[in-house]
Amino acid sequence: MTKKIINIFSILLLSIILCSLFSCDGDVVSPDTIQAPIDIKVIKLNNAELRLSWSYFSGSDTLVFRIAKKIGTGDWDLDYYYTINNFLNDPIALPTNEVNVYKIQVQNISNGKESDYSDQIPYFPENIEPSDLKMYITSSDSVLVNWIDNCVGEDGFRVDKKVGNNSWEEEYQILLPNTTYFYDTTVFGDSVHYRVSAFVGD
Repeated sequence: MTKKIINIFSILLLSIILCSLFSCDGDVVSPDTIQAPIDIKVIKLNNAELRLSWSYFSGSDTLVFRIAKKIGTGDWDLDYYYTINNFLNDPIALPTNEVNVYKIQVQNISNGKESDYSDQIPYFPENIEPSDLKMYITSSDSVLVNWIDNCVGEDGFRVDKKVGNNSWEEEYQILLPNTTYFYDTTVFGDSVHYRVSAFVGD
């Protein structure tokens, strides 16, 4: 009986060790791995301030959050702000046509480890969406779609397309930053609709 209990205990202990080394998907997970913050959001508090917030479980460790910021087409300021809180009220002069982009790294003061940066989180002011979207028929099977680029600092533009009563085809085209037009092939007689939006990151 004692031997059976020891065997069961050994199996449980081995399972615990394996679970600490592998995720549910079978990926190797280092015990020293520090995850980046999650659930990151940025909202406008007023015309002079944005609020950046995120979630992170620190346990008993002492953590510092390193916030990097990029404005428009400028370079990243990797040491823009350090805080022990899970939010930042960031002064900003609105209105502006520049995208404010953030990313966050966790630094564990208790053991000297640090995470990778989080995904980029952009704030797009209300007035920077592409405007004056127009479509011109250039031939029986071709159209020109153009718009005004009101944004500074986008990574590109996503174009969605809808033909007749069909559903929208999202990301029909991914275009470079500062693009203001593209040509598309169509079928004569089709009712075609487009929508264009700027993006940052993936």
